[in-house]
Amino acid sequence: MPYERIKREYPLHLCVWFNDYKELDRYLQTSEHDIERKDPRG
Repeated sequence: MPYERIKREYPLHLCVWFNDYKELDRYLQTSEHDIERKDPRG
């Protein structure tokens, strides 16, 4: 799966993977992302 597709479809998982807690916090504050969505590996 290409990086850009992962970034677009799973931004929360990407933040966790790269330990980007500031960006993760920003995503969680906006609550426009499904925090229950599973990543491509299950």
